[in-house]
Amino acid sequence: LADHHFGREADRKVLLTGEVPDQASKDRAEEIARSVDNVSSVVSDLEIGGMTPATARNNDAFITAKVKTELVSRKDIFANAYNVTTEKSIVYLMGRVTREEGDRAADIAKGVSGVQKVVKVFDYISDTELTQLQKSGAQ
Repeated sequence: LADHHFGREADRKVLLTGEVPDQASKDRAEEIARSVDNVSSVVSDLEIGGMTPATARNNDAFITAKVKTELVSRKDIFANAYNVTTEKSIVYLMGRVTREEGDRAADIAKGVSGVQKVVKVFDYISDTELTQLQKSGAQ
């Protein structure tokens, strides 16, 4: 792979972004990701083409930092529930959240300057599951 980012696997979902030189490389990367133990699904947004310039990578890192800062600054969400990845000004949000939490985080990310698009790659949980997770985390 010329360039790639792997999302966190803890939620059993893998996110592939970046560039690959050809379709065979894209297919192979997706195949490898699917073959990893305990992976429930693979979300592939790989593109065939040349590597992204360093200036674009720096901009993506800056956008990721701004989105994370916005999430942390909000008192109505738990920022640690989210994993943020940016590729070509597209923000990918991952994590185990309720639909309401996911929508809230996406709205926050959309409001960050430089963000072209937000892609939600969440594992959704119910409000009951959230309460159970909060109780188990408090003990």
